[in-house]
Amino acid sequence: MGSPRGLQPGDRSGRQRRLGGAHDVGGPGGGVRGAGADRLRAPAGAALWGAVHRADHPLHDLRDPRGPADLCDLPAAAVRRREDPGGGLGPAGGPPRRGPGGAVRAGWIVWGILVGCGGSEPEPKPEPEPEPRIPSALDDSAFRFCHVPGANAEEALRWCGLLKDPGPGRCPGLRATCEDGVVAEDPVFSSGCQGDRRGQGPADRLASAPERPPDEPGGCDALELSDPEELGLGLLLRWVVAIGIVASIAILFRVLWGTFGLRRRHPPAPVASVVEGEEEDEPLPDVPDAPGDALLAAARAALAEGRVGEAALLARGAALRHLGDTGRLRLHRSRTDREYVRSLRLEPGLQGDLREILVAVEQHRWGGDPLGEPQAGRALDAVARLLSHGIVGLALWVGIAAGPAEAQTPQRYGPDGDAALLEVLEAHGYEAGWRLRSLGDLSEDTDALILDLSEVSPSPDQWAMIRAWTRGGGVLLVGGDATVGIPELGERASLGLEHTAELAPPLRGVGLSPPRWPGGPLYAFTGGQPWVIPAGDGALGLVAVVDLGGGVVVGIADPRLLWNGAFVHPANEAFVGDLLYLGQGLRGWPLPTPARVQLATRAAATPSSGSSSPNPLASMSNAHLLPFVLQLLATWALLGLWRGWPFAPLRDPPEAGRLSFSEHVQALGMRWFRLGASRYASVQLASLWLARLGPSGLQLAAQRHGRSPQEAKAWVEGLITLVDEPKGPDDPADLERMEELWKVTQSPE
Repeated sequence: MGSPRGLQPGDRSGRQRRLGGAHDVGGPGGGVRGAGADRLRAPAGAALWGAVHRADHPLHDLRDPRGPADLCDLPAAAVRRREDPGGGLGPAGGPPRRGPGGAVRAGWIVWGILVGCGGSEPEPKPEPEPEPRIPSALDDSAFRFCHVPGANAEEALRWCGLLKDPGPGRCPGLRATCEDGVVAEDPVFSSGCQGDRRGQGPADRLASAPERPPDEPGGCDALELSDPEELGLGLLLRWVVAIGIVASIAILFRVLWGTFGLRRRHPPAPVASVVEGEEEDEPLPDVPDAPGDALLAAARAALAEGRVGEAALLARGAALRHLGDTGRLRLHRSRTDREYVRSLRLEPGLQGDLREILVAVEQHRWGGDPLGEPQAGRALDAVARLLSHGIVGLALWVGIAAGPAEAQTPQRYGPDGDAALLEVLEAHGYEAGWRLRSLGDLSEDTDALILDLSEVSPSPDQWAMIRAWTRGGGVLLVGGDATVGIPELGERASLGLEHTAELAPPLRGVGLSPPRWPGGPLYAFTGGQPWVIPAGDGALGLVAVVDLGGGVVVGIADPRLLWNGAFVHPANEAFVGDLLYLGQGLRGWPLPTPARVQLATRAAATPSSGSSSPNPLASMSNAHLLPFVLQLLATWALLGLWRGWPFAPLRDPPEAGRLSFSEHVQALGMRWFRLGASRYASVQLASLWLARLGPSGLQLAAQRHGRSPQEAKAWVEGLITLVDEPKGPDDPADLERMEELWKVTQSPE
């Protein structure tokens, strides 16, 4: 029978596992195994205390004058391990006091003590069930100030006064922020080794920070190149990895720039022209250099005089000139009409108008039948729409950006934001949404309008439209100083600090609690019928109601009641959510069920009160989406290098190639003539135009270019004979036929 293992420093469970394991620790005839340890109870531990307390016992050095009840609290460091050849247990540094039998008895006794202490623990009492929690509009994790301690601390600390009445489960993050009074480290941004951040922001100075505990071993230490432990292979690998990452990024940008970036192009080499005297950089002959509206007026005059074809050509010039001047098209004499149409595929409206214009021009140029006046008129109407498109777009842009009364979609979930107001209204049965259009065009689709004047400032004209809409049966709930547009509310008087609100007689007995403002309400109206008043002053109205024609105006003097932080208190959530429907039931306000409510509130973010950003990259960074977006773009770039750029617009060929393409007839003819196959080229070109326009179409095209009917007919018959007899010797006249075909199939000068 071997001696048991000695005691080692460690936790209690570790000692129990070593001394009371599956091996036998008893004498001959059987022993006690670890599996039966649960049969021992607390009296065993108390009985063994007397044996251990004897002076000659091997565990005499572990005795504690506190008695058997405190023996279980001995620290692990009090039991020291001592191994010797005999397996005995003795004081550290001394010979063993007992032989192997004493060590076995000592292990047995300690094992019994541990099991007895474990059995003496009282059974845990069942925890009481938590009280049911009332749902809140701030339960969404997007309202981080309500869930994360220290989030939006500078704004959140102003709302701490509303946490006195609600239970501890209401906004735990804000409650922790208010208790600390400092900005705690945000776990969303916490990663890796963080240094001392005290004193880095104004919110850290709101209260004294607690003493910083000493750094524990294994903390974040600054890396110094002079540290001998960091030198060598490890430091070299770090530098290699860093340089490799930088080099990879540089190579990626170099490849992207070389593949998709701007390239230096040499100026196009002059191409020899068959026609003598032709200039390389001549202006576009069929796109006059004149304003689009002037060309449109000339086209209308030509159509009125019966010159239908000329009107269509002027309409084409007006459209292309306008699109070129506005930067939507790049005009070049080598580009075809169909290329211009394809270039506008991202703007379907403009593409459809331009296609209608160019179809009329093609009918005039290439069609067998003459262009009719109805089709030409539709082309001129398309030009008019195309010219007015830029003006309408500019007017819409100016209308959206002109006035602070345009309520934009809010993106703020801080204490001073308004995102929770939408949640409150929807939870109380309203069809709520943001007001994204101007306040000057309110319609019957809106039953109620909530207007927060903290950021939205209607102009006098807009106030007139709002009053007219309210008189027609609308319900306006306005927060802030509305006395400019609604003088019936009287004046907006300032109140002192620490005022409390109470319900006026119209709302008493309906089961509502008065609303709360942090630090008390700051303003009150002197006019209208008060529904919520300062305590003891019934002449002022914190919330006042005014009948205006067939509608109602509800004024809230202090607009903070509509902000996210106000809904920390459940009374504010119930008051704002039930206010409009209470007026419907008590006073007969003209509201259907469900009421359609639009919010024109604190949609515009202010730099001093929120985490909004003036640019999209900072917005994505605040939303923690910037790394994902950058990785997505990098992946897309790598796939583009590997598989090709799938969504990019087609790149035009170089200038030299486009110049050659514009003279492809002459260049092709000269090439076939040098190769001794000019007759084959002329036969193919004649076959193409005969199949496309037919003999009658070619004859009409020749007549438009100054040939008489007899000459045009003879010329077409010669082309038919050429196609019927393709075999024959090459002749310099073949090139002349190709030149004539090129001129005839173009628009007349």
